[in-house]
Amino acid sequence: MRAATATVLALALAATAAVPATAAATAGKPNTDGLWRMDCPIAALTGGSTVSAGETFAQALIDRPGGTIRVGQPTQGVFSDVMARNLPGGMTAWLPNEEFLNRSGRTYDGSGIPPHLSEPVFTKEEFAKNRDSAFDRAVSVLRNED
Repeated sequence: MRAATATVLALALAATAAVPATAAATAGKPNTDGLWRMDCPIAALTGGSTVSAGETFAQALIDRPGGTIRVGQPTQGVFSDVMARNLPGGMTAWLPNEEFLNRSGRTYDGSGIPPHLSEPVFTKEEFAKNRDSAFDRAVSVLRNED
């Protein structure tokens, strides 16, 4: 049971935000500066509906000490807020006005963040079978069963 509660931390990154699914209070510990840090592996579940803040969070986990495995499908590649500019003739241009880079200086705008392990996310087949293959795979990996 310890694996399920202390070392399994699955983060569901869906819709437009990162939503913590489960976390155990014992999975982290305070650092010398008094701040808590997760010192166990983390699985981030991503898919095509992972955009904006969800992608920013997924990108922040890329170089995280302790390891993060991404399971699911690529994110959408839509990080930045947009700046609207009115053009002649009643048209409007929407342009990204930020660039989010990881520690290595790479951006995932447009291409999205790829998963380490590809699994179906929110498909009709998954819903029909009442399954969540990405979550199940993440748990399996974190328990070292995969």
